[in-house]
Amino acid sequence: MLPQDNPQLLYEWSAPARAYKKNTGGILRFYIAVALLLAIIVFLWGDKFLLLPIFSVLFIFYVLTTTPPRDVHYKITKFGVFVGDSFYKWEDLTHFSIVKQFEMSQIVITAHIPFEFHVHLTVIDETSLSKLMSLLSEHLIYQEKAELSISEKLLEFFSKLMPQA
Repeated sequence: MLPQDNPQLLYEWSAPARAYKKNTGGILRFYIAVALLLAIIVFLWGDKFLLLPIFSVLFIFYVLTTTPPRDVHYKITKFGVFVGDSFYKWEDLTHFSIVKQFEMSQIVITAHIPFEFHVHLTVIDETSLSKLMSLLSEHLIYQEKAELSISEKLLEFFSKLMPQA
């Protein structure tokens, strides 16, 4: 959606906070099977205290995969990027890349080295993606292949192991 009344606003849109795909009941069976397998191994190993974290992680995975994300309002301005109520100045950001996940595109913007956090902008349609790429390229460096952190590499590995709906 193009802005009309604010000359500093370059582009704005609303989209889900994260990529989401509605899953079937098979994913719940998979989570329970993996948790029970780990629980049996831990129980036989004699460390019953680890059962609580295993089932806690099972609950977190279940909630994240069955609960749809809320919609967030994104804004690109002459001064930086708004994601909901958070503002990120262009001076604090270094580069961006595009990641496809669950038939949605996500623009991942990386900050400077001392912090090196990632800002995720979810984009639903391709016309908005091309417009956003041209706007972001004026301020940031575009990387064709995203640099994955260790946690993102682990997440990608485990997501390949999960059954597809």
